[in-house]
Amino acid sequence: MVGKLITPGERLKYYRLKLGLKREEFASRVGIGYLRLTNVENGKAKMYVDDLKAVYLMYPDILRWILHGDYRSLEPVLDGNEEID
Repeated sequence: MVGKLITPGERLKYYRLKLGLKREEFASRVGIGYLRLTNVENGKAKMYVDDLKAVYLMYPDILRWILHGDYRSLEPVLDGNEEID
């Protein structure tokens, strides 16, 4: 399942859901506007450098995975029941 997340926005949404955060809370924590986050997660907008910086400052361990889909950088987040292609 994790390996099939194609876009950075899809991966960001997956991570947010794994954290158990609603979109409003995640947006507030990282300093991205709610509408901006919604559009990125839904593929209506691309992530800008400022978006990536905001996420990195709060969650530095996932930046490589969000950008490139390198699941090895996500291992601390996975619970062992995830399917990785």
